[in-house]
Amino acid sequence: MSYDPAAQKTTNDAALVARIFGSKGDAREAQKVATLNPQLYASLKKDAAILGLIAEPQPWQDKDYRRRFEPRQFTAREFELRAKYSEQYVKVLLTGTAEGPENAAKIAKEDPTRWAEIREAGVSYGILEKAPPKPEKAPAPTPEHKFELAPDICSKLSLPKGHLVTMAEFEQITQLLHDAQQREFIAKADTEAQKQADAAAEQAKKTAELEAIAAAVREHDRRTLERSPLAALAGAIPL
Repeated sequence: MSYDPAAQKTTNDAALVARIFGSKGDAREAQKVATLNPQLYASLKKDAAILGLIAEPQPWQDKDYRRRFEPRQFTAREFELRAKYSEQYVKVLLTGTAEGPENAAKIAKEDPTRWAEIREAGVSYGILEKAPPKPEKAPAPTPEHKFELAPDICSKLSLPKGHLVTMAEFEQITQLLHDAQQREFIAKADTEAQKQADAAAEQAKKTAELEAIAAAVREHDRRTLERSPLAALAGAIPL
């Protein structure tokens, strides 16, 4: 097995790094590692750059690269804390094992306000990372006023007597009942109009039938009269 100086500088096994970032690497496996273990993925990616499997990231590719050259701005609160607690004092308490009257645990227990200031100073000095802001709690919703529905509405909707509703719910119920009443009115009007149309059609049919019968009777009477002896006699008498 050949000696590879670059491989001696990596944290992870070179074969594992190549399996993820090599030319024949498995993209699905890389995605799985990145999702399940971001720290391992970052370590493998760093090793891949050392082994030359991927290009080493350049400083200017960092989105905050320009900020490194900008002078840091301090708040009035930071000036106050730095004047009150030196960097060495804060570092010993937060990272050391100071004993005696300045024991960190003792300060935290007996003077929480001072301990909070020391930790805040530690953030300003860069000894501690700044904690993410706590999400603000949403204000509790104000309970809406409710009132009883009228008994007839409760009965119509099959709701228990004295059912409570908000104004918004009452307006919705009122609108729904109004719409239902409108639909019922239109349906009744359509039904009545259809009944009248059917009655008119039936009456017209009966009238037509009666007129046809009357015409047939008149035609029968005329023909009967023409065939009668009196009609023949009347035709033989000279005028």
